[in-house]
Amino acid sequence: MLDINIRSITSIAELDTIESIWRHLEERDKNATVFQSWLWNRTWCETVLGTRDRAQLNVLVAEGFDGQPRALLPFFTEPLVGLPFKIMQFLGHKMSYHNDILLADCENVVFVEHLVDILSRSIGSGTLVHLRHLNHHSLFTKALAAKSLADTQCPRVWAEQDPSINDQSQRLGRSMKKTLKWSTNKLCRKFGDIEFTVISGDKFTVAFDEMIRLHHLRFSSLQRNTVLTGSNLKFLRLVTSKLAESGSAEVLQLRINNAVIAAALMIRDKQRYFFVQSGLDPEFSIYSPMRLLLVRALSHAFDTLGYKIFDFGPGYEDYKYSWKSKVSTNDMCCLNSGGLIMPAIGYLYSEMFKRSLPKLSRKAEKAIKKL
Repeated sequence: MLDINIRSITSIAELDTIESIWRHLEERDKNATVFQSWLWNRTWCETVLGTRDRAQLNVLVAEGFDGQPRALLPFFTEPLVGLPFKIMQFLGHKMSYHNDILLADCENVVFVEHLVDILSRSIGSGTLVHLRHLNHHSLFTKALAAKSLADTQCPRVWAEQDPSINDQSQRLGRSMKKTLKWSTNKLCRKFGDIEFTVISGDKFTVAFDEMIRLHHLRFSSLQRNTVLTGSNLKFLRLVTSKLAESGSAEVLQLRINNAVIAAALMIRDKQRYFFVQSGLDPEFSIYSPMRLLLVRALSHAFDTLGYKIFDFGPGYEDYKYSWKSKVSTNDMCCLNSGGLIMPAIGYLYSEMFKRSLPKLSRKAEKAIKKL
């Protein structure tokens, strides 16, 4: 049996004392992404955690009995609405879509399996652990799945660099390429040249705000709600502005006559280009401006930056499957503290969560069936 000591970090003051440990593990874990970073999670705690009713940090640090950090599980707890129970979830709730724990040794299968056993046994009384958007390929998710504790949440979609593709529009099918050409010609004839711009650094926040304006316009036109309001929006603006200072966050814009008709928020992370959020002007939707923007975004990722992966994130929308895309899954997990009541509460919560998920598109359902 492996010797592991788990300590819980429950306050912001305590959290700040383990910044060096967090950053150390972030550097050691070659599979870590921006969503596991100290910057992302500390900023979320600063802007969102305090706005959630009676939410409390519960970051778990796994240490060997030599005192060396082996893993970090970035969780928080809050009351389960309407019930006398608590729920434990990932920090970055609803704002991160590539969730995982941090590991000092991301290839130590035995350690991670033991860690999952400890987590399962140590859940506090009257507590559910609900983890969403788990990285399907991580050791942590695989260890959960091996014990039948993880299930598919949604497809995950990405495109890979292909040296044989000189023009990223070649990824599209024949019909879409014809539509793209028509859209481009029609826009140019009616409004003039199409301009593609990449914005970071000190001009980032203005571009971010314009992207959000277009995002809200688009959702309003579809009569849909968005999570990008209130503290969630404050968090995303602040954390990406910090990332933009080093060029790690960018806003891509498609412009006509100096007016932005489509925009996307991107994050550069190692060899991966994350498509985080987007917006478009509904008045130009007939011209498929997001498709026009994505051709240029893929070219920027693969041809200019030389990145290996363009990560579309959760694959609910059909348009993400049109780029010779690869498909895996984001997974979810619901654990409980056992006893007479909690297994039933966990089952009901899990089923309600599944029903609340966005409906999968036709292409998404087809992709899931092929896996």
